[in-house]
Amino acid sequence: MTGKREKRKKIFYVPGIISLVFIPLLCLYSWCRKDVFKSEGYIDVYFSEKSLAKSNLESIKRNYQVFNFNSSEILESKGLKNLQAVLRKMNRENDTINGVQIHLGNKMAYEVYVRILDILAIEQMPTYQQYNNDFFVLILPKPKVDKNLREITPITCGYGKLIKSLS
Repeated sequence: MTGKREKRKKIFYVPGIISLVFIPLLCLYSWCRKDVFKSEGYIDVYFSEKSLAKSNLESIKRNYQVFNFNSSEILESKGLKNLQAVLRKMNRENDTINGVQIHLGNKMAYEVYVRILDILAIEQMPTYQQYNNDFFVLILPKPKVDKNLREITPITCGYGKLIKSLS
């Protein structure tokens, strides 16, 4: 019992090595081919009730420039570029008198709808609303600053002096 211990021969289990090394590599390869790691985003779209939308749109009077879209994105590319240019100009000049009405036809492709939403996001249009088959895009006037209001100072409790000394 007190004899010298023999060194054991290292045992390699070939199927275990294959499962530990090659199977994860094969999985990664197949996942990359299928774009599993591709991240996709979304756009928040809000559809208001028809009664609210109609009353809101009727109360805001604008000179609307109308754009009609009734086919695929390839055929409507010129109209989409014109729409983007008009929206850029309207946003740059802060035009509160004019607006844009985008009419979506019955044969319009879904890609055009997504492209219109992309254009509205790219140009950072502050106000747009969809009503039935139309988008109404407009800029509301900015509220005037009332100089008679006094500045409100927030009340802080606790470690005010410490916070001021740290900043």
